Amino acid sequence: MKSSRCLLPIAGLLVGTGLLFGLFPSLDLDISQRFGATGFPLKANTLAIALRQTGQWLPLIVFLACLAALLGPLANPRWRNGFDARNLAAILLTFTLGPGLLINVGLKDHWHRPRPIQVSEFGGASSFKPWWDTSGACQLNCSFASGEVAAATAAVGVVTLIPSAYAGAALVLGVILTLIVAYLRLAFGGHFLSDIVFAALLTQFVACALTTLFHSQRWRYGCEGVLEQDIRLLAFRLHAQLPWLRHQPHWLVRSAHLALGKPAFSPTLGSVTVIGWERADDHAGVYGR
Repeated sequence: MKSSRCLLPIAGLLVGTGLLFGLFPSLDLDISQRFGATGFPLKANTLAIALRQTGQWLPLIVFLACLAALLGPLANPRWRNGFDARNLAAILLTFTLGPGLLINVGLKDHWHRPRPIQVSEFGGASSFKPWWDTSGACQLNCSFASGEVAAATAAVGVVTLIPSAYAGAALVLGVILTLIVAYLRLAFGGHFLSDIVFAALLTQFVACALTTLFHSQRWRYGCEGVLEQDIRLLAFRLHAQLPWLRHQPHWLVRSAHLALGKPAFSPTLGSVTVIGWERADDHAGVYGR
């Protein structure tokens, strides 16, 4: 399915989710009751805590690896990683605009919805609020929506970088990891189910919109190879004006090499020829988000 065709179904799911949990807000309490009846015991389980920490670190690793792959040519203009820069840019912007701005900055600090562990039904001091009610007692880092689920959903975008023969298996693995993150947020009393579903759908909507944008022929960077070329040309200019760069250890290139693939070196880019280039290594908490 083309990414542009995902937008309408995801928008429909967002509307349906809003109506379902808006008309039947007790669904959130009923589902959280399965975990909170005895005080959310999993939040003290060592294995569950380790799994949650893994779910927090993996999206960060994906983000940094994609950033290194996209900007690697700035450290070495001849470095090529074999990935489509448009997909790398879409993944990075999904993290920035989805989990970053929309969820963590836009919603969590302004929606004021108390977390399950904070409401009176589960031993807290605050009143339960349905997802649409912004009059809750929480002030910062609130329940709506889940930042960790949003980040895990954004990380699934790395599937667009994987060869088609393995993309299906990678997608299944990514979805399983996201479901584990979602389950743990419920089990820890960190979020209601509606917080989780909205986080996943909003992030996926952003991802589909950005992927569509970066593959649209209506603007310059939607054309294949243009973004890579512009980054490489910028690298040539930087290295021409800052000769000391060529003598620095290329940690960015090496980290991307280790994280995403084996680089190949070429002395040319279109009509641009590298002259006089030398590689330096040629010389001898409980709530969470």
